[in-house]
Amino acid sequence: MITQDGTPKDFGPLVYAFTGNGNVAHGALEIFKELPHEFVPAKDLEKIVNDKNPNLKKLYATQLAVNDYIISKDGNRPLESLQDYFAHPEKYQSNFHQAIAPFVNCVVTGAYWDKRYPRTLTDQQLKEIQQSQQKGIIKAGKMMSLADIVCDIKGAFECLSHSTSVDDGYFYYDAQKNEEHKNPEGKGIQVMGIDILPAELPIESSQYFSEKLYPFIQQMVTQPANIPFDQLPTLLRHSTITDQGKLTEAHQGLQNLLKHNNAHGVQKKTVLLLGSGMVSAPLVEHLARRPDVNIVVASNVTEEAKALVSNYYNVESVPLDISNHQHLSHLVAKADVVVR
Repeated sequence: MITQDGTPKDFGPLVYAFTGNGNVAHGALEIFKELPHEFVPAKDLEKIVNDKNPNLKKLYATQLAVNDYIISKDGNRPLESLQDYFAHPEKYQSNFHQAIAPFVNCVVTGAYWDKRYPRTLTDQQLKEIQQSQQKGIIKAGKMMSLADIVCDIKGAFECLSHSTSVDDGYFYYDAQKNEEHKNPEGKGIQVMGIDILPAELPIESSQYFSEKLYPFIQQMVTQPANIPFDQLPTLLRHSTITDQGKLTEAHQGLQNLLKHNNAHGVQKKTVLLLGSGMVSAPLVEHLARRPDVNIVVASNVTEEAKALVSNYYNVESVPLDISNHQHLSHLVAKADVVVR
């Protein structure tokens, strides 16, 4: 439809600005790229918007970098060093309301922000934009919509005062009156802040996925709990990452990553638990929650001990013969704490 009929002439070329360079931003960009489009650098936005004969049969977009809208407070100089900005954000301010907002119709946010850094657009700056639109200085339709996918409440874009729901995704903010409303015909910017948006699936996808998964769920719940791994149905066997507390053969490559993470993490402590009776279960459950602990359950009741440790990745069982002093001494020597 865009290629054939073009976008509304009253709005001129439709321009989208994307912030961020992570998974959230790339996901939004992936969807956008399904439409007829052209990406342009931020410095060319003004030229495109003021073109006397614009091409309306495609959308325009720019993926913003920090230096496209962050300037120094001292002399309004362009950002020269990202390292200095990250280390001393108090020395900088946003020029988004002058450099970007007058030339884009919609902003899609995917950038990280925290309170140490200047807001991309304050309510006061948005008020100035809306006043300029009312005077005809900024063209109609510019900065008319904000899709805050990261949903930073009162964050980079101060006008996002609260999250919105999937069923009621938008509200409108009139910065001149400092009022929010739900009237699509009223004045102000349209704001979306659905906090679960990056994880949301269309209902058709959910239904399709459920239909395909359901037969295998039936297989899983009807299989005996102690069925040997090699007797599982082929698909369930291929999708299993761990069995009996160990990585399956197809996923042994993950072992190196686990070793790497442990090497750079907290040194684990070993707790030796002598016995696997009823009082042992609560202790195992409590200690197994700690990522810095490995638990060894030593018991002369083998099946009971195996059942006790079966649900935990950091708990193992070993046989115990209390009369074998050499073996017992070996277990105690390897432990940091012994519980009996």
